[in-house]
Amino acid sequence: MENIPLKTVDVREILKDRVVLFVGDSIVRGIFKDLACLLTGNDRLLYDQELKFNRHENKQGLFGEVIDLFTVDRKNSIFNQEKRVLRSTEDHYSITFVFCSRVWNKTMSQLIANIDAYDIVFMCSQIWDLTRYRDEYGEIYLKNIDLLFDKLKLSGKHVIWIVTPPVDNRQYTKLDQLMSNINSLVISKAVDRDFSVLNLNKDLQNYLHLRSNDGLHWSPEGHRIITRLLINCIGKIPKNNIPNENDSMHYVSFFY
Repeated sequence: MENIPLKTVDVREILKDRVVLFVGDSIVRGIFKDLACLLTGNDRLLYDQELKFNRHENKQGLFGEVIDLFTVDRKNSIFNQEKRVLRSTEDHYSITFVFCSRVWNKTMSQLIANIDAYDIVFMCSQIWDLTRYRDEYGEIYLKNIDLLFDKLKLSGKHVIWIVTPPVDNRQYTKLDQLMSNINSLVISKAVDRDFSVLNLNKDLQNYLHLRSNDGLHWSPEGHRIITRLLINCIGKIPKNNIPNENDSMHYVSFFY
């Protein structure tokens, strides 16, 4: 992969007139943060501290994004709720991150009901699904994938399924094996519905040294590689519906 630095001006141009939704776990939150960092004029990598989850967030994010929803359930974190939105009326873009702990649940159902607000949808949900819900063989996960994908297909949106980056198989032997067993099935299900696939599990195999010490998350350098792949993906999507300055795209609301 070419090691050419991403620049704010280039990223803004690619995101111009886009309304993008990111749905997923802390890895996807990191993807959102790195993109937000670039969009707001910071031609640098994220700091390690910026990648960490802050349980005491206020209404203003790290890069001027609005935190529309932030609830931490201390008894069971699968019920955590989070929504971040970064908008620019000048450059006409809007990017949103919504946390999810399961590929299909009440939160996802309500999100799909409001999907018309977006034109590009990135989704990734796997690690929590396979580790927090007693789904030893991934059978429930695969059924839920079908439920989600069928709803997304009906929406007519441009969907990009993000395949979970590789985890450290020395620390997560069982999870690594389970992911390996089902990823090809998930990719096939996405392709069958004409979704795009951003296969981070494959694309990051040569960058395993850029994982964090926990074996799941990624360093700032790793996230910048992910951002480059994501930007390349967005850049290939035609801008079919160009909003005007009176468009309401920058005032998307979403309620759980």
